[in-house]
Amino acid sequence: MEKPAKKTVEGIKFGIAAKLGILLAVFGVLASGVTGYYTYNATRDILIRESSRDLLQSSQLLGEILGTG
Repeated sequence: MEKPAKKTVEGIKFGIAAKLGILLAVFGVLASGVTGYYTYNATRDILIRESSRDLLQSSQLLGEILGTG
């Protein structure tokens, strides 16, 4: 019996090591993307919360200054 030919793309043979390497690379890129997206959202929420607090404090201080003058 003859061994089945390996699948090729324009003459390049992909063995199990190459397939596993590509799979791990894709997994790494996806994991990095998910981590980056989560970090972006968490940081944005923190910045919005802090900015809102600072704006409220500034408005209250300005109201006190203008109200007592």
